Amino acid sequence: MKDYSSRNSAFVLFIIVVFLIVSAMMAQEPGSPSAGAQAGAAPAGVETKVQDVAQILNLSPQEKSQLEPIVRAEAPKVQAIVHDPNLTGDEKAKKLEAVHKQTDSLVKSILNPTQYKQWEDIRKVEVQRLKSGSQ
Repeated sequence: MKDYSSRNSAFVLFIIVVFLIVSAMMAQEPGSPSAGAQAGAAPAGVETKVQDVAQILNLSPQEKSQLEPIVRAEAPKVQAIVHDPNLTGDEKAKKLEAVHKQTDSLVKSILNPTQYKQWEDIRKVEVQRLKSGSQ
């Protein structure tokens, strides 16, 4: 019983952290470039997302350094989708899933199966938030 309770608590904590990651990544207002975006880097929130994902997935420094450029390259695409006022939530979700497909094979080669399953769960939460219209 104790094992079930601790797993349940861990899952709830995981969902909360995922929500915070997604919120931080999607929080930037459209048309208001961050300092990094002004310098040609990925939008704000990328470093936070990388740090949070590294903690959730318990990444080694090497795994984190391999994952970071993938997340950075993906971030502008995600931001463009999230902040496109011409897309419905479902359209945004479909476009986000397409972006995810482009990078997931790279991510899968870095992570172990347990980490990759958690990565997929994070992605599902991001897509679900777009479908529901939450940003």
